[in-house]
Amino acid sequence: MANALQIIAIIIFILFSAIFSASEIASAKSNKLRFEAAAEKGDRTAKVVCAINENYVRSLSTILAGNNFVNIAASTVATVLFIGWFGAKGEGIASVVITVLLLIFGETCPKILAAGAPDVFIRLFAWPLRICMILLFPIIWLVEKLVDFLSPLWTPKESAPQVTPEELVEIVEDIEDEGVFTEDESELIRSAIEFADTTAHEILTPRIDMVAIDIDEFDPKHDLNEELLRYSRVPVYQETIDNVIGILPTRQLMRAIVEGEKDVNIRDLMKKPLFVHMTCPISTIIDEFKVSHLQMAVVVDEFGGVMGVVTLEDIMEEIVGNIYDEMDQPEIEIEQKTETSFVVDGSMNIYDMFDEVGYEPSPEFETEYTTVGGWATEILDKFPDPGDEFTFDNLHCTVLDAQAMRVEQVQIDVLPKEEEE
Repeated sequence: MANALQIIAIIIFILFSAIFSASEIASAKSNKLRFEAAAEKGDRTAKVVCAINENYVRSLSTILAGNNFVNIAASTVATVLFIGWFGAKGEGIASVVITVLLLIFGETCPKILAAGAPDVFIRLFAWPLRICMILLFPIIWLVEKLVDFLSPLWTPKESAPQVTPEELVEIVEDIEDEGVFTEDESELIRSAIEFADTTAHEILTPRIDMVAIDIDEFDPKHDLNEELLRYSRVPVYQETIDNVIGILPTRQLMRAIVEGEKDVNIRDLMKKPLFVHMTCPISTIIDEFKVSHLQMAVVVDEFGGVMGVVTLEDIMEEIVGNIYDEMDQPEIEIEQKTETSFVVDGSMNIYDMFDEVGYEPSPEFETEYTTVGGWATEILDKFPDPGDEFTFDNLHCTVLDAQAMRVEQVQIDVLPKEEEE
């Protein structure tokens, strides 16, 4: 009879060990946002889960204390039982048997099961765990005070963020792999996450591609053409492009001409220009647009020279992709010739090109340029000529077209990666 009670006690202790082990994994991996939403709708169990998550250190301390208590109790009862059966040898046999049982049924199996369905298990054990947190509060309180006293020894002075933007991107990619997000939804979220790190010089229309007018030479009635009207606003400069004096809304200019105004004065129509530095984050530029009620900014370098312009549309395209209206002519930035060969426009963003050809740059990859053409110039260490070639990792790059010291087209051939020995 005594042996039967001892065996039952061991089984109960192993069962409690399994519950504590499963609770540990379930608490760490459960979907906290989902339980917070359920708690707001009045779900009592979800509220208990949220309370456990909000006091994670205390709940973890309770789990570890409870797990150690039942494991020691199981070992003690097993030792008494086996000594009664085998005498002096029973102590060693009990250690082996109880260790195997606890490892399999008290630790490994419960944690594997809980990791597969953390939300189910945390719901199942939320109330028992909450009760244990209350019962063991005096012990846990002492442990917390001891940890608080010693924590300055290893706690960094500057607290790091719990989640970095890079980790957020990885989380989004994992969710996409699970089928929760489509590829387009995932790309939109990644763009929004990386939005704050993007600066003006990464998305600007470069100076060489700017459509601008010289106020001293432009005649509204004779020089207004289809190319100019493709843009809703254009920069106005005097003498040199580095001296931008205003932004001209082309629709207002067209309206003035159509209404028959005899002397159309561009100075009366143009808006005061907004200047931003090349390193200005685009999130700050949006704030500037809101204050100034403008949708175009002139980007300048460290010497005050004009690098190009950035528009509200450029910023929106950084998040949602290319936006075309009836006046735009869609540009093909990359064309796939074969499974491993691509023809790329020199103005294409270097990281967008990497994504399209399926290349994953190393964390150490750095370049001073944002475009494929600029990157090619950097690698070749000269102004490229048609036919120039270079190999970067497993990408073989050939300059197809270069004009006026500018790379227009590059062919990218993806080579098989060499196997590391």
